[in-house]
Amino acid sequence: MFDIAPAHMVGGHRVWPRAVAHCVAAPLPPEARVQQCSQQSLGPDPAPSTALPSSLLIQWHITERCNLRCSHCYQEEDAAAAELTFVQQMALLRQFEDLLRAIEAQRGTPVRAHVTITGGEPFLHQSFAELLEATSARRDRWSFAVLSNGTVIDGSKARALAKVRAGFVQVSIEGTRATHDAIRGPGSHDAAVAGLRHLVRAGVPTMISFTATADNYREFPAVADLGRRLRLGP
Repeated sequence: MFDIAPAHMVGGHRVWPRAVAHCVAAPLPPEARVQQCSQQSLGPDPAPSTALPSSLLIQWHITERCNLRCSHCYQEEDAAAAELTFVQQMALLRQFEDLLRAIEAQRGTPVRAHVTITGGEPFLHQSFAELLEATSARRDRWSFAVLSNGTVIDGSKARALAKVRAGFVQVSIEGTRATHDAIRGPGSHDAAVAGLRHLVRAGVPTMISFTATADNYREFPAVADLGRRLRLGP
C-alpha cells in the first residue's frame, strides 16, 4: 500500500506534503491496493495545491522473504504468497507515474521522485532482475536504490546493479562481527562484508546502514571505520 506521510486528493489519491511512501507487497491486485490507500483518512481536509509535495520517495518492500532472521526485524515471517508478479509490479509503477503526473498538473512544476527497493531480501524475489531493469529504464522519471542485507550479493549481482546504474545500494552492518552475527545469524557479517566488497569492485555507489540499540551503539565507530577501509561512498 501507499502510506504517504496533512493530506489532499490528487488524481483520486490522497497525498501528504514532504511525502515518504511505503509500498508493501500484498496479495491484493495493485488497483485495489492503491484504491484502499486513497480511501484512508490520515490527515485533515485537502489543502491548497501549493502545499503539494515537490518530491516523493517510495520504499517498496517487494517481498517478505529473507535468508536471515534478524532479532530486531519488523517484517512478517516468510510470505512468498504475498509477492506481486512482475506484471503487477509494472502496473504499480504505472500508478506511481500517474500519481506524479497528477501532482505535477496541480503544482504546475515537476516533481522529483525516488524509488527504494527492499524486502525482506529483494534479491530473493524471482522478478527482481526484471524489476531493476524496468525501474532503471525510467531514470528520466525517478532515481532508484536498493536496500539489502548484502549476504547474497556476489560478483554477478554487483555487476548487474552497476549495469542498471542503481543510485546506491545500502547494506546493513550492526557492529563488530560478534555483535552483527548475534543479531543477524552466524556468518552473516562476513557474507555482508563480502557483498560490500563486490559492490565496490563493480563501481556501485554503496553505503552502510547501522541500527543503533542499547547493546551496539558503542560499536558505531568500528562500523564507520569499516566503511572507510572498504572505501564506500558515491
